[in-house]
Amino acid sequence: MRLEFTRSKEAIRELVKYVKECLEIGGLPMIRTEYGGIPFTYTKDTTPYRGIIALCYGRAEYLPSVNLSAPDIGEWKELVDEFTRYAGDYRIVLYKYGDLVTREEVEKELERKLGRELVEELRSRPLIPVVR
Repeated sequence: MRLEFTRSKEAIRELVKYVKECLEIGGLPMIRTEYGGIPFTYTKDTTPYRGIIALCYGRAEYLPSVNLSAPDIGEWKELVDEFTRYAGDYRIVLYKYGDLVTREEVEKELERKLGRELVEELRSRPLIPVVR
């Protein structure tokens, strides 16, 4: 899914929601700012935009990847620069902006997308099996 925003906060909020949803169902969020060394950038009506791809490793069949983009200014620019510097570490967005989306919002959205039973099943299945 491709989502384009005109304001940094909207894009950041959507990213926080995605990361929290992924973690909630047992996935590992991964954030990419470029592919093959080429950043996800484009210009729309003379405004430079910068994008990221967020994916949910281990649960992608339930929560498909999302391409988020916003004008390459302000908080969005700073956040994407940090992801570039720190290899897309999702903890950056949670540390800085985690309070933008509540757990209740995440649970409600996941139940809408997947249904309560599947969400509970995914929570109970570890991404990496425990070897005894």
